[in-house]
Amino acid sequence: MPPDQRQIVQDIIDFARRVDSIVAGLDFEQFAESEVISITVVHYLQDIGEAARHLAPETRRETPAVPWRSLIGMRNIIVHRYWDRDHGRVWAAATVHVPTLIEVMEDWLGDAGPVEGMED
Repeated sequence: MPPDQRQIVQDIIDFARRVDSIVAGLDFEQFAESEVISITVVHYLQDIGEAARHLAPETRRETPAVPWRSLIGMRNIIVHRYWDRDHGRVWAAATVHVPTLIEVMEDWLGDAGPVEGMED
């Protein structure tokens, strides 16, 4: 059985919130200088991209404010072309795209109803 779209969206929100909390209060230099922080953010961005790959095309079309191709593309670079990772692009994803992702997907999830098995 394919994963429930609402569960995938909830996973994306959870990963994105983790990224958001990690970079909160940091500047780019602090981010780039800390291998622990940057690798952790890269890991969660990879998870976001992987989850996004499993979203139905309809779900992606319903959320056009999210740069799905870029998120999935970043996952592909992280996994398959590690030498092309760029701190600047990762930072931009974490500080610009992730907050938008959280907002848009929370709105979508609210419109789609509660995730089965999750309590309010």
